[in-house]
Amino acid sequence: MDWFASDSSEAELFRGDSLLYTDINPHNLPVAGRRAWAVDWAWPTRGAGFIDPALLVVQLIAAGHTPAGAEKWASQLPAWHKATPGAINAFTAANMRMYSTFAQRKRTRTG
Repeated sequence: MDWFASDSSEAELFRGDSLLYTDINPHNLPVAGRRAWAVDWAWPTRGAGFIDPALLVVQLIAAGHTPAGAEKWASQLPAWHKATPGAINAFTAANMRMYSTFAQRKRTRTG
């Protein structure tokens, strides 16, 4: 996410020693009954522990949950509690810049 941070101090908020999955999407987290699997570990990295829950919040919202409901779910996780609201907000902004960049690249390629 360093590429999408507004500056180096914002990028510092994403640092940490947690093993992150980072490729959270419905295809990579199949669920059957009470079992779930994480597959396709294409983007493993180290960083702040709140990042994977933040990425899951985005997917929950995309799946129809309210932002408040998605964040309430994430608030049950210790890594979410350890993060400052400023770090979560900075990550959210960086994630938005990343998706905006990807969308712009796609528009440029498809004309």
